[in-house]
Amino acid sequence: MRGWSQSMATEEHIEQAKHLLVQAEREFEAGDQMQASEKMWGAASHAVMAVAQSRDMPCGSHRAQRVAVEEISAERNDPQIKTAYALAGKFHSNFYHGFMEEEDWAHESPMVRDFTEHMLGLVKNGQLPSGVQGSES
Repeated sequence: MRGWSQSMATEEHIEQAKHLLVQAEREFEAGDQMQASEKMWGAASHAVMAVAQSRDMPCGSHRAQRVAVEEISAERNDPQIKTAYALAGKFHSNFYHGFMEEEDWAHESPMVRDFTEHMLGLVKNGQLPSGVQGSES
């Protein structure tokens, strides 16, 4: 079964991630931390889906995304990729439970933004391990 994430082209995931980063900042500035948190998570998630999809990896579930992140982290010998993805998941949880303080959001959102931009850079710059080709969309 093909999930909604796989019905989007890689470029659409990239554009959605960028759009959600901007929306997250707007929501936070407007005082809606919960919506801002969900958009921050969405940006990170779409960035992971863009990388995974460009590599023909499953990406239609949280588990599939986590597996993709673990593989990318191992291939690049960069444990910070896994750490930053886990931090993005905190924002997703905050949408449902509202436990983050404003200071947490202000301190941690730049790390999720950096992770998102790093993932997008892997697709845009073709920085994939040898033998793996990104798809052109």
